[in-house]
Amino acid sequence: MAADPEWLTRALAPSDDAAKFEPAAGGEDLAAFLNRDAATYQKWGYAQVFIAVSAEDRIDGYYTLSMGSRKAEEFEATRPTIFPKMIPVIVLGKLARHRDRSGFGEELLIEALERAAAAAQHVGAAGVSLVALNEGLEKWYAKFGFQRVQMNSNRTVLMFMGMQRLRAALKGEEEEQ
Repeated sequence: MAADPEWLTRALAPSDDAAKFEPAAGGEDLAAFLNRDAATYQKWGYAQVFIAVSAEDRIDGYYTLSMGSRKAEEFEATRPTIFPKMIPVIVLGKLARHRDRSGFGEELLIEALERAAAAAQHVGAAGVSLVALNEGLEKWYAKFGFQRVQMNSNRTVLMFMGMQRLRAALKGEEEEQ
């Protein structure tokens, strides 16, 4: 996973001091989740919470992954001709970086996608889905190959990257058609 010797990623542990996590601007809800809810999500299997820890034992960022499913009709433009009613996906639920780590979100995203691709070798997953909370995040995720699936009623955007596209991107190749 992470090749940067300045940090390593591991599962959130009860001894981690999540209260000291200082998110990038606008990430107050993400800090609150890490401090208040993340341990419970992990305990009950709602999501696996991965934290990136610096050499100083500071939480520099985190992301969550979980299994989920989406209704096939949400994927009108991208689905194959034969498909189940529910499409299995890996959900990238949260991703946040420390306010002092500009550009670190990209490293966290790539690592999360590597984990998702590895998990998909053991469980069925058509791809990775996420919800972009605003237009800026939608554009940011699109740079990595995520495609808009639908605009939600609360103005958030459901996005998806198929597993073939993800694996090709991680290898630095073009997606097979």
